Amino acid sequence: MRYENSDPCSRMQLGLAIISACEERGMIPLYPDTVKEQVYRLDCGNNRVVLVYTTVVTMSAREVGTDSIKVCAVYRNSDMKDCGIGKAKHRVHRVGQVEDIVKRMLQRIDQVAETIATSECCTDCGAPKGLSKAGNLYCLEICWKPKAARNQAPPRRVNYGRRTWWRGRPR
Repeated sequence: MRYENSDPCSRMQLGLAIISACEERGMIPLYPDTVKEQVYRLDCGNNRVVLVYTTVVTMSAREVGTDSIKVCAVYRNSDMKDCGIGKAKHRVHRVGQVEDIVKRMLQRIDQVAETIATSECCTDCGAPKGLSKAGNLYCLEICWKPKAARNQAPPRRVNYGRRTWWRGRPR
């Protein structure tokens, strides 16, 4: 059946197909009693998880057709903070046949699970390495800093000697 985002029956069929495919894979809903979109997780061991943002709300896909299903990999470090390891190269857009949409979603899940398995690890602590905004790899446990310095907030920037816009304007 071709998916139409304006047809409630089609949205319900896609939502049920996504939910059943995730549950067949052994994925667990992250927030089972939520009103917002369902997020499924697949545990890969060593605090590494694949998250799937499904766009399914109350057993049917969202009405808006411009959003997509997203798949990403997350690592939970010793400070209980979630750090991104990677994500699927392409989102799963909800266009075409319902079976094809589910098949593309499962392909993205496999792709992200493979990146978790092949991700580079820190030589000191064994945690996976993440990619910074500058394109460098860094340890997600931040093991090069002492434990007390890891949770500190960065120093606050102070505006020394600079006038702000409203103080210097003519009246």
